[in-house]
Parts: sequence; C-alpha cells; structure tokens
Amino acid sequence: SGSIGGATYLDAGAAVGPNYDLFRDSTSPAASDIMGRVTWNGRDSAGNKQEYASIEATILDATSTTEDGTLDLYATVAGTRTKLASLFGTGLGIADGSVTLPGLSFISDPDTGMYRIGANNLGVAAAGAKVLDVSATGLGVVGTTLSGDGTVALPSVSFVNDPNTGMYRIGADNIGWAVNGAVELNLDGT
Repeated sequence: SGSIGGATYLDAGAAVGPNYDLFRDSTSPAASDIMGRVTWNGRDSAGNKQEYASIEATILDATSTTEDGTLDLYATVAGTRTKLASLFGTGLGIADGSVTLPGLSFISDPDTGMYRIGANNLGVAAAGAKVLDVSATGLGVVGTTLSGDGTVALPSVSFVNDPNTGMYRIGADNIGWAVNGAVELNLDGT
C-alpha cells in the first residue's frame, strides 16, 4: 500500500516541470510503431495477472516535418482489451459501442448515448433501445415524436426555406395546415 515514487520540481517561476520524457530512439521509425505504453495491472478472481487499463502512443506518420501520432485509451471489457478512445490530429475518436452500451454514454446511465450502427450511420439509444437513426439517407425516429404546438404563422413542422408553411396544432384534437402563414386546411375530426 502507499506510493512507490513521485517527482518534485522546485521552481517558483512559470517554467514547465517536472517533465517525464519517454523517448523511443529508433533508427527506422515507421507508421504503426507503438511508442510506449503505460499499463495498469491487477489480479483477477483466480489470482492471474490481468491488464485492466492502459494508455498507448503510436506513430501515424514518421515523415519529417509532417509527423502525426495518436494517443489511445484502453480498458478491459468482458475480459478483452478494448480501445475506448483515440486522440489524434483531427480530433477524438471513440469506440463504436452498441445499442445497449453506446460508445459515448453517461457514467450514471451507461445504456443511454450515441453509438455507430454501421458505415456513415449514427444511432442514439435510451435505456438500451434505439430511439434515433441518422444516416446520409435521412433520419429515423423510433417511438413517438413530440413537437411544440406552433402557430399559423410559424408551424411546428415546417421547412427551412419556407418556415410559415407546414403543420401546427390549432387546439385540442385540431390540426392545421398553413401555407404562407394562412390556414389552408383545418382538421378537427368532424
């Protein structure tokens, strides 16, 4: 128990420090070279050494003046080392996830969030069920879609280039269709 080490840098100024430099001195650096890894290991219930989490740095491009790298975060999921996130030059990449365990979710609500359904297809899950499907071909909603009432001048279901044309709620059990801000159709169930 307790700490096994540490670093103290005594400096009252604004200098950066302490610095911990991991240097891989390769004479032939190449894309996909793993630069280093920090691993957190522990015992499993059978007493075996088990990796539970790690951080790994990798070269994406070793070409002088255009170098690129990535920093990957891993965790053990159901006994398998799984890449959860990657930090790279253009942003943050997250694991695909699934409808029951989205790649981007909440600590206190792990079955609600966003996940990758497939190529160019994003899903949103709530309580482990798909509620939204977004792709290049359109938007799919699973379940009931609720919107504001709207008005004849600004219907709640309208168009970007024609916001005063569309559908709105006139009153209880009464739907209106507006064109150019005027009622064109009044559906009241009678």
